[in-house]
Amino acid sequence: MTDTIKKITDLLFIPQNIKKSDITIILGNDFVDTINIIEPFYKQNILGKIILTGHSPNADKEPEAERFFKRAIELGFSRDDIILETRSTNTKENFEFVKEIIDKNFKANDIKTITIVCLAFHTRRALMTARNIFEKDIEFNFIPIVDGRKISAEDWPNDRESTDRVLEEMRRIAIYSAKGDLSLD
Repeated sequence: MTDTIKKITDLLFIPQNIKKSDITIILGNDFVDTINIIEPFYKQNILGKIILTGHSPNADKEPEAERFFKRAIELGFSRDDIILETRSTNTKENFEFVKEIIDKNFKANDIKTITIVCLAFHTRRALMTARNIFEKDIEFNFIPIVDGRKISAEDWPNDRESTDRVLEEMRRIAIYSAKGDLSLD
């Protein structure tokens, strides 16, 4: 692995670090098996309240959060453990709308730890966005998901399509940082 590839990997791909959380936010994506991946953590009772977030940029498509919800119910998750957010069409909106849900449904100091479940190459931008929206004392943990494209920390440099997607993620971090949408803390 070249030094540049290592630095990009270290920046973008936050490793899995799971602790008991007050809330778990699952960012919508097209990989419904995301729910299968988190099922063992749900059964260990370490995820807290689960917020499924995401509509999709495509208005004609069934909201990602609803697809995830259906899969969760199929797998035996309790409806009482899940809150749906189906308005968001991008990462910033995911967290803005989830923040509204949290502010409405929880006491101000009840949320200390949040686990974020998202695509592996998206973990850094998700963290930077979350830090820009949530209180500074919240601890964030991650369950990174590798979808059918197999864009992982280990494999992304070996496939042109994966490399292009990772470099696109770097570009988005630069653009959204310049707009003030991401925290640089």
